[in-house]
Amino acid sequence: MLGIYYLILSGLVGYMTCSLAFPKLKNYTQTTYKGRKIGIPSEFLLFPSSFVVGSIMTTWITYIIGYLARDSKSPLKLANMVAIPFFTLLCLIFYSYRYYKGMKENKNISLVRSQTKDQDFNGYRVTKGELVYLFLAAFISVFLMFYTFYIIDN
Repeated sequence: MLGIYYLILSGLVGYMTCSLAFPKLKNYTQTTYKGRKIGIPSEFLLFPSSFVVGSIMTTWITYIIGYLARDSKSPLKLANMVAIPFFTLLCLIFYSYRYYKGMKENKNISLVRSQTKDQDFNGYRVTKGELVYLFLAAFISVFLMFYTFYIIDN
């Protein structure tokens, strides 16, 4: 279960890093190099980049801490005990600051976005094929995640 939390935390850290380092990245994912609009939601392009950046950051920090604690009995356990709370606290600070900044700028902010009749998603209509692909990809990902983290006989 801690591994799943670590993967979710990696995605959040990656999104935080990408949004701070490249604030206009979402605008870049909505058009091609020639300026034509792309017909898929930008989140399909942003999620993989955020996850990869976050995975690299969290694992590098974890292994650097583990290397510094190499003389202890279990250095990776110590590194995880330092890195996971550090990144959790960092995410809590970043996302709470961002939430309260949004509340201050727009007092009528709602947590649930209203959907139109056409199921608009960032201005693009989501087709049934995209929804089927999204659910199949999510199902396969969840299956592989639980199959990978399943440990027999402790």
